[in-house]
Amino acid sequence: PKSARVACQILRNAPIDYLARLNRAIDSIVRDLAQPLSLDAVSEASGFSSFHVHRVFKALVGETPNQFVKRLRLERALYLMSHAPRRSLTEVAFRPGAAPIRSGCLSRVATGRLRAPAGC
Repeated sequence: PKSARVACQILRNAPIDYLARLNRAIDSIVRDLAQPLSLDAVSEASGFSSFHVHRVFKALVGETPNQFVKRLRLERALYLMSHAPRRSLTEVAFRPGAAPIRSGCLSRVATGRLRAPAGC
């Protein structure tokens, strides 16, 4: 597939520290997951330009930074629902410090009607 070729090309032609820089970007995203995603902040953490961090992230992780954030937020919400069964979907979606999850998305995921967070 094209994305695998792009990833191989990036790694083949890139300086050795690309993976370390990408890991710093991922750490930055995870650390600030409850905040709105700022591509500039991710770019600053990685030392790449915002265009380049987006391109490298997509090629090596397999999803854009925004898709990555959405998936992590949904995974955290599902974890909370499974470990605190008395909480309502609304409580989980709007818990303090959490970034809002698009209306209806969490309930579709919880009921198995959505397999991937692409539409969330």
